[in-house]
Amino acid sequence: WAQAAERFSRVVERYPANRSADAALYWLAFCRKKQGKFQEADATLDRLLKDFADSSWVSDARVMKAEIALPLG
Repeated sequence: WAQAAERFSRVVERYPANRSADAALYWLAFCRKKQGKFQEADATLDRLLKDFADSSWVSDARVMKAEIALPLG
């Protein structure tokens, strides 16, 4: 998960306006969730929801936010 997170992070950093940046943010959050990095996952999802409000990944991002709500406290 760490390697995948690093690659998705690089994509988002290098190509923030790319048409696939929303998907990269979602999968970056997923990788962080799998690593137990819930605060980082939540921040990544917040960025996706803010920067790509019309994305097809919005509903999935909201579901993931609900999934990590308990571990976040």
